[in-house]
Amino acid sequence: MFGKTAKPYAFTLIELLIVVAIIAILAAIAVPNFLEAQVRSKVSRARADMRSLRTAIETYSVDEGRYPYGKSLAVPSPYQKLRQLTTPIAYISSIPGDPFNRGLELFTLFYPNEPTNTYLYNSGAAEFGNGVEQTAERYQGWSLTSPGPDGELQFAYYAFSPSFIETKRYVVWIYDPTNGTVSAGELFERGGYNSGNTPELDG
Repeated sequence: MFGKTAKPYAFTLIELLIVVAIIAILAAIAVPNFLEAQVRSKVSRARADMRSLRTAIETYSVDEGRYPYGKSLAVPSPYQKLRQLTTPIAYISSIPGDPFNRGLELFTLFYPNEPTNTYLYNSGAAEFGNGVEQTAERYQGWSLTSPGPDGELQFAYYAFSPSFIETKRYVVWIYDPTNGTVSAGELFERGGYNSGNTPELDG
């Protein structure tokens, strides 16, 4: 006579709840770390992109005797400003997209057929806000800006004027990961006539 067949073992409700709770705890630990790693990776990518653009901008200036022009923050468009580095001579093969710039509403509205996630480039300082074409002498400084991990652009395009630098008002807009991986502040790259005056921006 055969013995009785053992009943198959099944998880109890309490055991299932314990497993679910453990998974939830692990997820609560892992997900924030994963998101932080993503932000850090984007910061590294943005800084690398801006260094590549710096090389292209400086090489352009060697050939042209000035930096790529830009009348003001929106004229020409951010993409058209940087596009000068790709044609007719390719100082950089393509314009990299800023991982933190999701397209400013103003640029999306006025330039619907162009990429609006580019790094913000400006040449010169506050005088470029008057909307008229500048002389070569006034194209001797430049700046690149990314909104940074918070995605909010607080940076004023005239921030590299000498008076701005002398008063050190630029400090409030510098992204610093020690304030939190996602914190206020922009990423900068700049060069030209005022290069070296603000070592905090040199990264």
